[in-house]
Amino acid sequence: MNVLVIDTDPAVRRLIGDVLLSVGDWELLEAQDASSVAATMHEREADLILLDVALPDLPEVSQVIANSRYGRPHLPVLGLSIAAQPQWSDALVTAGVSRVIPKSFNADELLTLVGETTGLSIPASPKLSWPFSTDPADSGSLNGAKKPGRRVVIVDDDITTLALLTDVLTYAGYDVTTATDGPTGLTKIDDYEPDLVILDHMLPGMHGIAVVQQLRQQGSRLPIIMLTAHGNAKVIRDEKLTWSGWKAGASLLLDKPCDVEALVNWVEQLISTRTHW
Repeated sequence: MNVLVIDTDPAVRRLIGDVLLSVGDWELLEAQDASSVAATMHEREADLILLDVALPDLPEVSQVIANSRYGRPHLPVLGLSIAAQPQWSDALVTAGVSRVIPKSFNADELLTLVGETTGLSIPASPKLSWPFSTDPADSGSLNGAKKPGRRVVIVDDDITTLALLTDVLTYAGYDVTTATDGPTGLTKIDDYEPDLVILDHMLPGMHGIAVVQQLRQQGSRLPIIMLTAHGNAKVIRDEKLTWSGWKAGASLLLDKPCDVEALVNWVEQLISTRTHW
């Protein structure tokens, strides 16, 4: 079974693919705009489509989907939205969207909706639907063992990233609280007294670098992991390039979306070795 996820955010595409792959023989097809949708659907036939209803070129994408539905009028299409009650548009009707679901879904909700939409019998998901072991006997870093007193604050305006990282770190045994902007993040950090902070580089209203600077000016020596969507984190780390985050006081820079198992390993290392700024 092929699922085509059309979204500009690679984290959303990966998350949905991981959930479906965890319970069955699904293959993830990805696209982010009309041209990539057309190319993908020309090469492969999708059995299910999940479509971000806020795509910049939604009318064009919808027309491509409509053209591909010729002879397949029952091809299921689900919409994805960050809004609790999204507005229906002609483009959604053209694409054949039967239902719009919030992006803040959990794995079980998504699988239930996919089963209802496709008519397939889909088994219950594992405790978490990311690509790592959920066996409590597993001795790896993601074995779900509670880590008393290990608190993490995540600050990111992307609710999909927040949901993914919260679930992953919670399952790994950490107590997690979140914020979607810099000022709220600073308040949560002050109130929650975490052992580590994960912070998006680009935040609305108050840049991530400014959050780091304020924490350091207040005397905080917390380890801070910054996430960047620019795709240059590894180069900056490996080649020890100049970056404003180092000067501000960040402990580590990782690409976004990140490998969740690598992230958990970094979190454990920074906390356990007291690798502060």
